[in-house]
Amino acid sequence: MKKLKIFIVLSFLLVTLTGCLQVDTTITLNPDGSGVIEETVLMKSTIIEMIREFASSFDENAEEDEFKFYKVEEQKNKASDYGEGVTFLEGTEIIEEDWEGYKVKYSFKDINKLKIDPSPDDKINIGDEEEDTDQAEREYITFNFEKGNPSDLKIIFPKPEFKEDKSTETVEADSVDTGAAEMFKNMFEGMRVSVNLKLNGNITETNASFVNGNTITMMEIDFANILNNEDIITSMEKKNPQSLEEFRELTKDIEGIKIEFQEEVNVKF
Repeated sequence: MKKLKIFIVLSFLLVTLTGCLQVDTTITLNPDGSGVIEETVLMKSTIIEMIREFASSFDENAEEDEFKFYKVEEQKNKASDYGEGVTFLEGTEIIEEDWEGYKVKYSFKDINKLKIDPSPDDKINIGDEEEDTDQAEREYITFNFEKGNPSDLKIIFPKPEFKEDKSTETVEADSVDTGAAEMFKNMFEGMRVSVNLKLNGNITETNASFVNGNTITMMEIDFANILNNEDIITSMEKKNPQSLEEFRELTKDIEGIKIEFQEEVNVKF
């Protein structure tokens, strides 16, 4: 019962603090369809220490069960989450001045079997949690690869869903809750998420929106650039985009946001 209580409280705490994460994922693809996934996950050191202290207040054996952000066995077990045939290569713990975390590498033989979850909320694990019951509800980036000269790759994105708001009420600019905006800033300060695809070859043709040399950015969100601009926060709260087109229009000129809005990206390399 005590462990269950700890789990419930920590689960709530970790979900609340997901905004303190930095997650960078890079997929390197070879011409034969194999490749490597490299993922770096960092969390603020102050938050990790808070979790440790919080857990120890519930458990007299906390020294034995101390919360550890990086666990080798846990990362090995997560290889299958990326798809069939994915295997763990290596992992390294990272301890910096303000951040703690890890870098892990996985290999895959066939990108057609790969699935990438762009959400950062599954990067924090407590240790004794049960299997994620929402796994089937997650939406993944998937791939369709055909080897050739050149090889052809399709990147298939989950379609964003927007709940229809039938209300005709408009929000005035001066009515936006400044307290909510400040809470938003505190929650996501320092958060960064990116997902990139690096090709071991030259790109000859693509409709991708963000290309730099042989690297395609599928998603890159640096919340620092967003949070420093109060007009952006106010605009997003006020306009509350209800469609993909509205969201694209709202974010297209924001520095620090790169999101591929096409449902399918084609690449020849």
